Amino acid sequence: MAKADPSEAAYQEACNIKWTLRRASARQYASPPRESP
Repeated sequence: MAKADPSEAAYQEACNIKWTLRRASARQYASPPRESP
Protein backbone atom coordinates (compact mmCIF):
# COMPACT_ATOMS: atom_id res chain seq x y z
CA MET A 1 0.00 0.00 0.00
CA ALA A 2 2.97 2.27 -0.49
CA LYS A 3 1.74 3.42 -3.90
CA ALA A 4 -1.80 4.78 -4.10
CA ASP A 5 -3.96 4.08 -7.13
CA PRO A 6 -4.95 7.39 -8.79
CA SER A 7 -8.43 6.08 -9.63
CA GLU A 8 -8.88 4.90 -6.04
CA ALA A 9 -7.80 8.30 -4.72
CA ALA A 10 -10.23 10.06 -7.07
CA TYR A 11 -13.01 7.70 -5.97
CA GLN A 12 -12.31 8.39 -2.29
CA GLU A 13 -12.22 12.14 -2.94
CA ALA A 14 -15.54 11.98 -4.80
CA CYS A 15 -17.10 10.05 -1.92
CA ASN A 16 -15.77 12.56 0.60
CA ILE A 17 -17.18 15.47 -1.41
CA LYS A 18 -20.53 13.72 -1.81
CA TRP A 19 -20.90 13.01 1.90
CA THR A 20 -19.69 16.49 2.84
CA LEU A 21 -22.33 18.08 0.63
CA ARG A 22 -24.98 15.67 1.93
CA ARG A 23 -24.13 16.49 5.55
CA ALA A 24 -24.11 20.21 4.76
CA SER A 25 -27.53 20.06 3.08
CA ALA A 26 -28.92 17.92 5.91
CA ARG A 27 -27.65 20.44 8.45
CA GLN A 28 -29.15 23.28 6.41
CA TYR A 29 -32.61 21.67 6.28
CA ALA A 30 -32.51 20.35 9.86
CA SER A 31 -32.43 23.84 11.39
CA PRO A 32 -34.15 26.90 9.91
CA PRO A 33 -31.65 29.37 8.43
CA ARG A 34 -31.09 32.33 10.74
CA GLU A 35 -29.87 34.66 8.01
CA SER A 36 -31.31 34.68 4.50
CA PRO A 37 -29.18 35.77 1.55
